[in-house]
Amino acid sequence: MNDSYIHPALVERLISTKGVGVFTKIFIPKGTIIGIAAGGKIIPGTQIETVWKSSLGDHTHQVEDNFHWAPLNPEDVNLLDNLNHSCDPNVAISGDMSFVTLRDIQPENDELCWDYATTESQPSYGFPCSCSAQICRGKVTGDDWMRLDVQLHHYPDHFSPYLQRKVRRSLEEQHLAIENGELFFVDTCDPRHRFYHKIEKVLIDYQSQHQRIQIFQTPYRPLLVLDGFPQLGVRDHDIYTEAIAGVSLIIHPNPRRVLIVGGGDGDALRLVTLDPRVKEIYLVDIDKDVIQLTQEHIPEFWGEAAHDSRVTIVTSVDALEFLRNNDKPFDIIISDLTDFDEGTASSHLFGDEFFKELRRNCETEDGFGLLMIQAGECTQEVYTGHQEIKRRVSQHFTCASPRSIVFYVPSFGTNWSGVIATTGNSWSFRKYDLQQILALFEERKIRESLTYLDALTFCKLFMLDPAVHKKLATL
Repeated sequence: MNDSYIHPALVERLISTKGVGVFTKIFIPKGTIIGIAAGGKIIPGTQIETVWKSSLGDHTHQVEDNFHWAPLNPEDVNLLDNLNHSCDPNVAISGDMSFVTLRDIQPENDELCWDYATTESQPSYGFPCSCSAQICRGKVTGDDWMRLDVQLHHYPDHFSPYLQRKVRRSLEEQHLAIENGELFFVDTCDPRHRFYHKIEKVLIDYQSQHQRIQIFQTPYRPLLVLDGFPQLGVRDHDIYTEAIAGVSLIIHPNPRRVLIVGGGDGDALRLVTLDPRVKEIYLVDIDKDVIQLTQEHIPEFWGEAAHDSRVTIVTSVDALEFLRNNDKPFDIIISDLTDFDEGTASSHLFGDEFFKELRRNCETEDGFGLLMIQAGECTQEVYTGHQEIKRRVSQHFTCASPRSIVFYVPSFGTNWSGVIATTGNSWSFRKYDLQQILALFEERKIRESLTYLDALTFCKLFMLDPAVHKKLATL
C-alpha cells in the first residue's frame, strides 16, 4: 500500500505535448508542501537502468551517489511521479522525498514542475528538454547539478541532501561561494582572510586540455581565473603588468628581442609591443584556449598586439621545450607563468632545468640579458614561494644578485612580487637615486604608454617592507 501524502487539491491532466501533468484546483501559496513520497524501494545504481526499461517506467529519483528510490509495483506509482521537469520550476525537492512550492501556484493554468537536476547525478541519465522556460538548458543530464547556473538557481535549499553536499564541495573546490542568492569568487591565497569578488555574470567557464579557464564579470569589470586562482583583472591590470613588463623595459637599454612565457592573457605582450625599440617578440603559452578566450572576452588585455607583425605566438610546446630548442638569445625574458603551487598547468616548469634554460636564453652578445619572473604573493605571512623562486634564480644568475620587487594589487587583495636578474652588471639594482631614475624614464619612449609606473613608483617597487626583507635576507 502506498503511504505517500498528496495535497488534496492536486489533479492530473493530459497535456498534448508531453502526456500527463500535475495541476491544482485551488490557489496554493509559496512554501506549501504538496507531497511526500513513500513506499517503493531503495536500489543500487547498478539496477537503475533495468527499472527504467521495466513496465513501471522511469518513476525513480536518486537519493545518494549510488542509490535510487524506485517503485516496487504499480501501487507505488502515484500523482507525484507525474510531476514533469522544468529548468525554471515552481516546485522543489525538500529533503529526500518531500516536494514544496517555490512560488504561488494559480489554479488550472500553472503546471507543477521540478528540476530533475536537483536530484539526479547518474552518468547515464539524460533526455532532451522542451520545457520552454526562458532559461531552458535544451537537455537534461546527470551532470547538470555541476553547472554554475543550476547551482545559483537552486542553491542553497533545493537540492537533495546528498547533492547539496556535492554542490558545496564543488563550489569550495572552484573557490566559489553563494551568499544571499549572489555568486562570489573567493580568493584564498592569503591565509589571513578570504577575499570575495562578486560575480555579476559568468562569461566563461571552460575546462581546457591544461586547466580550468573562468572569466567572471565583476562590478570592477572582467576577472580572469585559472584553476581557481585569480590571474588578472581589468580593474587594475596596469599595476601588475607595468610592474612586471614595464620595469623590464625601463631597465634594459636596448631590448630588441623579448620573450614572454605564460602570459596568455596578452596584457604583457600588449605593453611590450608599445615599445618602439623592440623588433621581435615571442609569446609562448601552451594553452591556446586562454589566448582565444581572453581575446574574445577581455580585448582590453590584447589591444592590437595579436596583429602586430613583430609578434610570434607559440602554443604547440610548453615554455621549457621552447627554451631548450631556442638558439637565439633574448634581451628580455618575462616569465608570467601561473605559480608553481597553483594547479598543474605550469608546476612542472619550475625545476632546475627551467632556470638553467632561462639563463642560457638570456646570454646575449652584449652581455646584458634580463629576466623578470612573477614570483607570487610576498607578505610577512606568505613569502616562501617568492623566496624559493629567488633562491633558484640566484643559483643561475650570479653576475648581479637577483632583486625583489613588491607591489599591491587590489584584485588580489594583497602584495604581489617579481624577481629580476641580469646576466651582467650593466645596471645596478642597489641604486635608488631618484634623479638617476628620472633621467632613465626620460630616455624611454615606453613611459608615454604607462599609467601606473613612474620614476617614484619604480623606486618604491624595490623597497621591501623591513620585516619581509629580513625574512628574504637569507639568500
